[in-house]
Amino acid sequence: QAELIGAIVKGAFVGDMNLPMVFLGAALAVVLIRLSMPVMSVAIGIYLPLKLSVPIMLGGILSSLAIGAAYLRIDGSLEQEPSKEAKEAASDVESRGVLIGAGFIAGESILGVLIAVLIVLNINLDQIFGIHELSQFFSLVFFAWFVGVFVWLATRALPDGGNLGKEIFTTATHSIKK
Repeated sequence: QAELIGAIVKGAFVGDMNLPMVFLGAALAVVLIRLSMPVMSVAIGIYLPLKLSVPIMLGGILSSLAIGAAYLRIDGSLEQEPSKEAKEAASDVESRGVLIGAGFIAGESILGVLIAVLIVLNINLDQIFGIHELSQFFSLVFFAWFVGVFVWLATRALPDGGNLGKEIFTTATHSIKK
């Protein structure tokens, strides 16, 4: 990221900009706009490494499923345009999801600062906390649990009386059929 910004600044001030790449990016943006596709989403997908793009994509999928579950719980169907009440419930779910996500990001940032302080103080985390790398299986189990808690917290704004798992499955099936 720093190299990209450095190249842009250097190109602007020194006149050493890679113009073919700039024109290629502009042409790609025009094509995406003509196809009614989100330019920034595609740009992020191109720019960010896969380890950052995949969580963003998964977050978008989770958001879509949770909003679809809100529509399904209120209206009982996904076939017609959502009612005003369903749109309000979906907006509540989306707001809660954004707030929870922002909290997780802030918590991760605070933990990153704490770990940096411990590293600067030359404190060995393995000896103090007994921290070892988890196997990939346990990491996957934790991630699934984390996603479940996130969806559960975000959808608590929905009225009672539905089966969230079934609603998310129905929403996913409906989206795949579309």
